[in-house]
Amino acid sequence: MWRRWGLPSRLSWAFLWRMLLIVTLVMFLYMGAVLVAFNDIRDLFVRKVEWQPRDIVVHAVRHSRIEGKKMAIDPASLKLVNRKKGWLQVVDEHGQEVYAYKKPTAFPTHYYPGELVDLKEYGDQQRGYHLYTWFKTVQGKSYTFILGQIDVEDELLYRVRVSTKRDRGKIRIPPALLDELDKKGMWLQILDEHGTVAYHHHAENQLRSYSPGVFVDYVKDHNVIYQEGSLDGQRWTWLSGIQPSMNGDQDVPTRYEATKAEQYRDHIYLLIFWGNILLVLAIAFLFGQQFGRPMLHMMSWIQELARGRFREPVNKKGLPKSVKPDGKMRRSYRLYREVMEALKDLTHTLKQNEDQRRRLEKTREDWIAGVSHDLRTPLSSVKGYADLMAEEQYQWEPAEIRRYAKVIRDKAGYMEQLIEDLNLTFRLKNDSLPLTLAEHDLVEVVRQTVIDLMNDQRSETVSTFTFHAAMPHIRLQVDKQWFQRALKNLLVNAVLHNPPGTEVKVSVWTENGRVAIQVEDSGRGMDEETQAMLFERYYRGTNTAKRSHGTGLGMAIAKQLIEAHGGDIHIDSQVGRGTRILILVG
Repeated sequence: MWRRWGLPSRLSWAFLWRMLLIVTLVMFLYMGAVLVAFNDIRDLFVRKVEWQPRDIVVHAVRHSRIEGKKMAIDPASLKLVNRKKGWLQVVDEHGQEVYAYKKPTAFPTHYYPGELVDLKEYGDQQRGYHLYTWFKTVQGKSYTFILGQIDVEDELLYRVRVSTKRDRGKIRIPPALLDELDKKGMWLQILDEHGTVAYHHHAENQLRSYSPGVFVDYVKDHNVIYQEGSLDGQRWTWLSGIQPSMNGDQDVPTRYEATKAEQYRDHIYLLIFWGNILLVLAIAFLFGQQFGRPMLHMMSWIQELARGRFREPVNKKGLPKSVKPDGKMRRSYRLYREVMEALKDLTHTLKQNEDQRRRLEKTREDWIAGVSHDLRTPLSSVKGYADLMAEEQYQWEPAEIRRYAKVIRDKAGYMEQLIEDLNLTFRLKNDSLPLTLAEHDLVEVVRQTVIDLMNDQRSETVSTFTFHAAMPHIRLQVDKQWFQRALKNLLVNAVLHNPPGTEVKVSVWTENGRVAIQVEDSGRGMDEETQAMLFERYYRGTNTAKRSHGTGLGMAIAKQLIEAHGGDIHIDSQVGRGTRILILVG
């Protein structure tokens, strides 16, 4: 169906459905964003809220007061710290402690910048602590709140490590701790200083030994925790696999999320606004590419044609830009199918015309050179004999004068014929040759033309002339003089451009209400290039070893005369198998 639509209809439909696409996408974006925003915000307040470590430290930052060197921590925040069995510390912008609540003595009172980062990223894994930080700026000074909380899995692994005993070469762990590991879905391995597993609990699917490199990759790529310690004076490693975070139901929102949701609502509106702008710009860019790229390609194509390069612009691979590697037209170019096909036809026609112009120009140059030679030769003879006859010191006999005069007359006749042929072909080209049409017996006209040529001395090399007419009489309106001239040119061409012994056969019959005349010879035939140029003006046949003394206009004149009678002329030839020329008139 798309192929049957015209170019205006396709352009209109393409623009319409793209506009509908933009409107639909914008509507869905608005509706989806609004539904997501309001439903999420509503659910955050409707569902049960659970305090997480990050919520606690943010709550402490927002509800605590700092006046000079006095630090007033919100009591509710401290209750939350107690509930989570954690501790709280505040340091100033120099890393010096200004407040501490239940902070373990193992943690410093002063932090270097990198020290706090390491503790936050990795915590005190040997004791199972994790740190959470938030900062607050008061009167130009920055304060950092640090919340420390025991990680359940790390703390359990710590208790397992300190409770591990070795009795007579066997490692023993209290059954109560193993039960706790089972309840939390944790497995356990204990590695000796060589990385070999000396003890395992529910770790049948894990490795049995770890080289240093393997251990590094394993810890990085798997959800595991490990601690190191001494046992009987040797270095041991406790390795345990844990399930995803056990800190509570993932669907339960935190108070921190609930607090941030109100801010997110405004951000969502901004995202919707800028998202729509970006969406429209992106679609406009894509549409511009789809509409504009083929037009730029066609403009470049036309410029190439104007520069005389008759081919479609190609890509780096040498393929036309509008075509896929499989030869099919690209989707964006199908919209302009008629224009693309018209450009291809125009390119093909211009290339053919240019090739034909070049061939004709070369042929014209060759013809001019040949005609100049043909004119110069008789002119030289005429001038030579005229100079002899003009010499006063010689007294020529009448017989000699007549012989010289005959040569001058023959050469002048040849030049006259050449000039007449030139005049005739240009008159035929400009349709300025009036034909005197009368009804004639075409069978007799052809027969008489064949007889005249048989009596011509140029036909001595032809062994056989054959004439055959399917009907005794065929009447047709023709200009007898010019029609015979066309037939004579065709017959002379068959005689002059074939070797001795060639047979020439002329036939006349009727076909589909038209008169058919065929001139067939058994000569050497013609190649495709010669056939293509045979009826061109200025073309002189080269199928003979001797130099042609023709004007190079005979076949062109024959074709023009046949067409002036409303007829057609066709040629069929193969090298070594002769030539057939068919004329259809009437």
